[in-house]
Amino acid sequence: MSNKRFEHLCRPGKIGPVELRNRMTTAPCGTSFGGTNGAITDRVIDYYEERAKGGAGLIIVECTLVVPAAKYGASVPSELQIWDRNLVPGWKRLTDAIHYWGAKAAVQINWMGIGIVPELFPDVQPTAPSAIEVPGFIEPVISRPVPIDEIMWLEDQYQLGAACAKEAGFDIVMVHCVHGYGIAGFNSQYVNKRNDLYGGSSENRMRFGLNILKKVRAVLTPDMAMTVRIPADEFVPLGADKEEGIRFAQTYEAAGVEAIHLSCGAVGSIHHTIQPFYYPHIYLESYLADMRKAVKVPLGVAGSLNNPDDAERILRDYDFDFVDLGRAVFADPEYPKKVMEGRPEDIRRCLRCCECIHTVIENHTSIECAVNIEMGREARLKITPAEKPKKVLVIGGGAAGIEAARVATLRGHSVTLCEKNDKLGGNLIPASVPDFKVEFRWLTDWFACQLDKLGVKVQLGKTVTPDEVAKLKPDVVIVAIGAEPIIPDDITGVNKAVTAVDVLLGKAKVGDQVIVAGGGRMGSEIALHLAQKGKKVMIVEMLEDIALDMDLVVNRKVLLEKLEEHKVTWAANTRITEIMDKGIRAINTASGESVSYPANTVVLALGLTPVNGLAEALKDKAPEVYAIGDCVKARKVKEAIYEGSIIARRI
Repeated sequence: MSNKRFEHLCRPGKIGPVELRNRMTTAPCGTSFGGTNGAITDRVIDYYEERAKGGAGLIIVECTLVVPAAKYGASVPSELQIWDRNLVPGWKRLTDAIHYWGAKAAVQINWMGIGIVPELFPDVQPTAPSAIEVPGFIEPVISRPVPIDEIMWLEDQYQLGAACAKEAGFDIVMVHCVHGYGIAGFNSQYVNKRNDLYGGSSENRMRFGLNILKKVRAVLTPDMAMTVRIPADEFVPLGADKEEGIRFAQTYEAAGVEAIHLSCGAVGSIHHTIQPFYYPHIYLESYLADMRKAVKVPLGVAGSLNNPDDAERILRDYDFDFVDLGRAVFADPEYPKKVMEGRPEDIRRCLRCCECIHTVIENHTSIECAVNIEMGREARLKITPAEKPKKVLVIGGGAAGIEAARVATLRGHSVTLCEKNDKLGGNLIPASVPDFKVEFRWLTDWFACQLDKLGVKVQLGKTVTPDEVAKLKPDVVIVAIGAEPIIPDDITGVNKAVTAVDVLLGKAKVGDQVIVAGGGRMGSEIALHLAQKGKKVMIVEMLEDIALDMDLVVNRKVLLEKLEEHKVTWAANTRITEIMDKGIRAINTASGESVSYPANTVVLALGLTPVNGLAEALKDKAPEVYAIGDCVKARKVKEAIYEGSIIARRI
């Protein structure tokens, strides 16, 4: 395939004096891979080296503190720090690793301000221009106003961070001016209520950041560049909007920055910063044309660019200079390389499931990716040839089974995969039906493409019995036959209902007035899907609220927003007792009151139950028999892929 399809992405780029091999950069995304006092670890180096090796033109290292986290807090448990010259040798190891693979290196320097996670730093009060109630946390926290002398010290700390970056061999220093943190907090009328030289007018609010840019520039060498990352829109009251984002860009351009990168969102609107799949791709598209007209310096943009055709269109249609790939290179660090080589079908695309952010923000652990288990484990989970190639039979063509077959084949095993249905995908197939879950279709297509390229023997429409396994004589059997819908036996007339899976597969007709039984993620998403098709939908849920099995700050927040937008209603604390021809009877478990609701279709979305037993029946039919994925316990795609990948590494 010719690179003409991606000619703009593949062109060399330039930021000030720094020349880049292409227009694809990695966005600065926190990983929590750092060590004590924010030191560079082997894990940090392995992670960034893999992405430099994967072909990115510029590696922008994540948000890095210019102040000690012990005193000022951080947004992740092990945030990187660059205020201590004793840490510079570790940083030099990182830039050497990035440069070895032909990429250029940038570091994003920052003071978190109100962007810290108080649960991680219970003894640290968030700092800000003014005392405000910090949104987005379980318990509101009031910030500590920063006095003038401390503001001046903070400005010097940014300069110290830039000096350390220079000594470490970075090509570019990016100053963080977005997401409500640090400088962005001073810029924002929402956060900044001061009435001195650092507050009030736009000029005063921007003084802190502009002073920092002068001090950073003063320590950089002529062959280095200085850039900023700014908000296109903060999506909070009194926060920066499109007009103010353009004003920021023009002011920073006049201050001498050599490139501007756009992001969005702020503390309290992180669901806009890290968009789930309910939101559109190219999230900031409506901001690009006006921003391009406003400034002349090179522009980069992030925001749901997991489709390389979308990334190419940004550069072609809006005359942007760079695309900043965040979660896209979590999922596939070779995204840029595969674009350069003209094989986009081989890109394992990000699902925009936000599992990565959930692990950091809510679980307070290092970041993980649902589709790429090697992320952050690059050294430990490198695929290596098997010591002894084996004959492997995989039963089940869902995510777990396909991943097991793929990795086992890469290791040199002879693999046959049998799937009882006429296509691969398992429960990924119904999951991918809603328009907002196109990423799941992409994942299924990628899996099928990889098995085909690897030459895996795939038998569709094939149900495997214990006798057939005995005849095949495999060395290893991996059972991955998935899960099926739960159909409760304590609801009168349950046979009058249809399952969510059958609805999604087109096997069941749905009327205009629908009750969805079950308000977890499955029920809430099928409700949104049907409402988007014009149905009148109500969710009935036994728990005190809906969608409680989701992360709270991104997916659940946006899903509830979308359900309200499409006029989906719900009844919580409600247990269905009978399904009738034209509705349901139920009991409100809080009050004990009997209730009834009309509908001409009831959709069961009560979760999935494992299809088990086959692995036990096969235990004497092969030397090694394993069960993985939903047939062990019904969970998310992340767990299915992880188990498939791990078992293939063990055999």
